[in-house]
Amino acid sequence: LPLIASLERYSEHPLGNAVVRSAETSGARLQEANGVEILKGRGIIGNIGNENVFVGNRRLLDERRISVSEEIKNAAAEWESVGKTVAYFGIDNELKGVLSFGDIVKNDARVIIAELKSRNIKTVIISGDSEATTKYVANHVGTDEFYANALPIDKTNAIRDLQEKGFTVAMVGDAGLGLVRQMHVHLGVEQALGRRLPQIPDQTAGVQYALRITASQQLVQQLRRKNPCRSGP
Repeated sequence: LPLIASLERYSEHPLGNAVVRSAETSGARLQEANGVEILKGRGIIGNIGNENVFVGNRRLLDERRISVSEEIKNAAAEWESVGKTVAYFGIDNELKGVLSFGDIVKNDARVIIAELKSRNIKTVIISGDSEATTKYVANHVGTDEFYANALPIDKTNAIRDLQEKGFTVAMVGDAGLGLVRQMHVHLGVEQALGRRLPQIPDQTAGVQYALRITASQQLVQQLRRKNPCRSGP
């Protein structure tokens, strides 16, 4: 864990941050890494001491032509079938092990998806996780569709495809406002909403807030139609 965390502290991925926090909590001594390279949608590599360390997904292993034993393949498949994210790590192009991350789906996620559907809003998950992991989560919360194994460019293309079909696209993610610029969505909802507004502690609450705002605006529009404002006496 100390070796993995030493590399992951340079990562931009939330799971990398989780590894670092776990290592620091256990009192592990982290080392400096050199030549760190973040591979979007695949993982991270870098040199720690005299060793070249990598942490990433199956796509990274395939790119580096790293073989995976049947034992690890079976373990990864079992974890992914129940919605866990799998990451592989190794040294000098030799696989040393596999990590499993269990991300707990928030209790109100299914409720929010159902609320969106009741308003005839199409829901889609676009994820860099494997097919099995993404399918499990999509089925669990009830989205209409899902895209798996998605690199950043794949996410952009998926959004563009939805827009070309006539959809106005809003996206919930860690980089909310950046999503508008990077993914070209019409609206980005980010986790940072919880930091700016105490009553919105997370992304799902941010969506609920957005739904309440929409409902309020609809009510105002209805009132205006029933009681149009007049100027003059």
